[in-house]
Amino acid sequence: MKSQTKHTIFRSGETGVSILEVMVALAVLALFTATTFFTFTTLNAQAMANRLYTGAVAVAQTQLDVIQNLNNGQMIGSGTALGGTMTWPSTIGSSATTSETVVLYSDPQVFVNGTSTLQVPGTLTTTVLMTGTIMVSSTYWNYYAMSVNVSYNYRNNPYSITFQTLRSNAP
Repeated sequence: MKSQTKHTIFRSGETGVSILEVMVALAVLALFTATTFFTFTTLNAQAMANRLYTGAVAVAQTQLDVIQNLNNGQMIGSGTALGGTMTWPSTIGSSATTSETVVLYSDPQVFVNGTSTLQVPGTLTTTVLMTGTIMVSSTYWNYYAMSVNVSYNYRNNPYSITFQTLRSNAP
């Protein structure tokens, strides 16, 4: 009777890892690393887009709050909002628009001489339209429609946020 011999890739008594097993392990590790890198890069870009959106909303809300908190005397003539000056419309159907550049995001980690070197600018445009006037007890009440728009670019894509409100100079 013939004896059967067992064929193995190892010589008798040797143990270890073959080059094929090492190559497969490295391929799996490379695939995992590339997927993780892509995922973190995508998440970081989305987080930055969300930061910019939050900054734009904060600027627009601040502008609306400034306008809405003006007292009646400030509603006549010129009003100030976020450092800009606006002349309020005085006839029905007329409008006034002001535009200024604002910083939506300033990286707190990148500073040179006390100034952030990574800033994302946006354009704040405020429009006030006089929509109507009524007379109550010999006093004219003017009604204004206000629109605040913040526009910016991120990764070569334009973004825009618009808030609108109504205001009266009624006491």
